[in-house]
This record gives sequence, structure tokens and C-alpha cells, in this order.
Amino acid sequence: MFKHKIEITPLNCAFSNGLNSIIKFEESEYLASTDRAVYCKDIDLSWFKMKSVTNTPYLEPVFYGLNEGDIITVEFDSLIISGLSSSIGVNFFKVNADYSTSGYSAPETVYNILPDGSIKSFYKHFKISGFAENDGIGTLLNIRPSNTNNEMIIKNIEVTIETSNQLFSATNNIVSFRTKTDYMKCIDFYSGTNLNPVYNSLLALYNGGKINFTDDNTLQFKDAGTTVFKGLMSLFNGHKYRPTFAVYAEYSTWLSSSPENTVPGTLSITSKAVKEDGTFIEDGSARFPVNTTWSKRVVYLNGGTSLCRKSFLDIGTVTGGTDLTLKNVRLSMPQFDDTIKREPNQLEELYTNLSSKLR
Repeated sequence: MFKHKIEITPLNCAFSNGLNSIIKFEESEYLASTDRAVYCKDIDLSWFKMKSVTNTPYLEPVFYGLNEGDIITVEFDSLIISGLSSSIGVNFFKVNADYSTSGYSAPETVYNILPDGSIKSFYKHFKISGFAENDGIGTLLNIRPSNTNNEMIIKNIEVTIETSNQLFSATNNIVSFRTKTDYMKCIDFYSGTNLNPVYNSLLALYNGGKINFTDDNTLQFKDAGTTVFKGLMSLFNGHKYRPTFAVYAEYSTWLSSSPENTVPGTLSITSKAVKEDGTFIEDGSARFPVNTTWSKRVVYLNGGTSLCRKSFLDIGTVTGGTDLTLKNVRLSMPQFDDTIKREPNQLEELYTNLSSKLR
């Protein structure tokens, strides 16, 4: 048996886009939620505050390519913050070839309620195991409180896979844009490749003074017309199962001497399948208003189930002529499966003369 350990974070906890209405990075949005919600305080941290009202929230990491009898063990620490004692159910769902699911649950009781006025927390450690079934393509873990009207923290979630499939491996496939160097690699790398004409303008925007860096961590796009893409992107390679993408960003528009630049615009996040001829098929997208106050958000998008085995993610705006400011961006395509893994951004698969195109 081959053993693999995977930490569950907001970047790899989704099977579908259903978590978009549940996971919040703004605590004010979490507190204002009248139904189930999950608050995450850091995109890279395995820490989730869960509020159950009339429904219970959940996390749902997925693993493909396991064999019958492979052992899946979930460990985590949990603490009830408010409400009655609850239980946490780890539901082991079989993923069928059409990506429908069916399965069973293994609940564990959480009884360590935080005492009123306590200055010390009392987390309990849980360890729950299950098995992969033989007639599915994957196993979905649905981790959720079993009761409503309570609030709890679940943290340090670690999944251990013991499998007989020697090809299985686990990678988060995260492309991070945190510094000016990261941003410039993206701008230089894609401009001029003709991957898509809309991205060829990035370097021209930079050379024309339409891209600024207010500090080493913040990228600022000035108004460059309503039809010019202003944003970041990444190419992901080599998936044979339906991917679920996670895109995280902190974003705003910025005040300037031009009043029209303070009008709310739209942030666009898009996933696209890449055909062998390099053309795109859009899989999914999400749109959000951009205001002068900073916002933090993670978005989950389902990839396609077609024969296209490369995917492209972008985040940016072309609408409204509004300036866009981005920082701390993550583009992720987790792969916990038996696919041969390759690093993102490998454009040489699409362009034999790529070296002549890159600056």
C-alpha cells in the first residue's frame, strides 16, 4: 500500500461549485448569513468556522483513481463555539462515471463545548476511516455538522490515503500571484503567444503605463478601454477527471482624479477547456461587482468533462472602463488522482515555436 497525506484548505475542499454560496472570507458576510455559512480566515490555512441554521454547511474534497478497499482516514480538531452538542459526519460518497454520487456516513459526536467566558479553547481530535468502493471513479468526502442551530470550528483537517494504486499522487497545483515578480512573469509569459488575442495586449498595457505596482504585492490596472482584458491567467495541464478549480483574490477599484473610475465595475473569473488546436471552450464563469472597498473571495468552478484535457483560468475585467486592483491571487486545480502530474503554465504543448514568441 502507498500512503499519501493531504491537508484540506479552502483551495482544495470543493467537488463542485455548490460551495460558492457557503464559504466566506469576509467575517461580516459570515455573521450576516441567515442560513449555513463557513468563514475562512486565511486561504492557505486549514481552519473553518461553520454556522448551521436551518441547513448544515460542508466541505467536500474528492479523490479519484482509488482501488476497492483502499483506506481513507480523516483527522481534524473541532470545538463547539455555541449551540447544543453536535456531531460531525464524514460521508464517504462514491463518485460515478457521470459524476453523480452515492454513499454512507460515519458520524462522530462533538461534545467539547466552549465554556462561557473561557479564555482557553478545548479542541478534541477526531479520526474517522472509510473505504473506497470498487465500481466508481472516485471517492468524495462530505464533511459536515450533523445538527443545526450551532456553531463550531474545524481545523487541521488531514486526509490520509492508503492505496494499492502506485500511480496515485496528490498535488494542489497552485499558481500564486503575490509579488511584482509573479505578476510580471504572467504579463511577459502570455503576451505575444497568440494563445488568445485578448491576452496579447497585457504587455502593451504595461509598456503604455496602464499597469502600475503601488507596492511589491499590489497590481493596478488603469482604464484601457472596455474591450481590453485586464487581469491574470494560468494554463493547467494533464487532467483526465473533471477538475474543480478554486480562484482566490483580494480586489478593489481605486480612486483617481477621473470620477468615472470610481464607478463600480465587474470582476470576471472564467474557466475554459483548451482544445488540441489551441482554441477555447468556456466551461464556467462568475461575475462580481468591484467597489472602492477591498473584497476577499474564493470562487469554485467546475471544469468540463469533454475530451479537452487542458484548462485555462483567468481573473480580471474588461467591463465598464473601471480600474482594477488585485493582490494575493491564487489559481488552483487540485489533483488527488492517478494522473501524471505536470506543472501549470506549460505552454510548449500548444506552441512549437514558443521560444521565439516569448520576450
